[in-house]
Amino acid sequence: MNDSARNIFNAQYPTVAASDAVGVPADTLRTWQRRNLIIGHKGGMTGGGQHGVVRSFSFFNVIEIGLAKALLDCGLGDVSHAFAAAAHLAHYGVGAGKMHPRREPGCPFDRAGRTGETLLCVRGDQSEVVWHQVGADVLPVLYHRLGGDGFVILRADPVFERIVTALGYDHREVLNFAYGRGRS
Repeated sequence: MNDSARNIFNAQYPTVAASDAVGVPADTLRTWQRRNLIIGHKGGMTGGGQHGVVRSFSFFNVIEIGLAKALLDCGLGDVSHAFAAAAHLAHYGVGAGKMHPRREPGCPFDRAGRTGETLLCVRGDQSEVVWHQVGADVLPVLYHRLGGDGFVILRADPVFERIVTALGYDHREVLNFAYGRGRS
């Protein structure tokens, strides 16, 4: 296994690398940081605002920023709601249950041979991260959990893959490492 997969979870990325990976201008990233939208976690952001101190972001923060941007691109109108939902996926995981695979923070659900995808669903200040098995109807569950007449659904897997690739890693190796497959 490539050692880079092992290192992604501990690496720190300067503002320029983070902004390039998620596709937002560095000034926008700095504005979001000044507005305290990026929560910082797991060794998160360092520096910031002090003369001569370079800001850097953890892998989890870069995923959070990329997911928030993707939610905004999908039409979620409130940037604070986008970041709260993105933090839900980027900084918190879930143990495996009978019906759902395990999910590590910052990563999509562990497919482990199953066909499906990770969905980040948002309505106002509420969000759900769900496993969507191909062929299953997840909408009734989401309407029940989120209420209302509609919500934004983001397919998280391709966002994760784009960000990890932009950071210079192989997303398959990162997932294999995160879920204990192929560890030496």
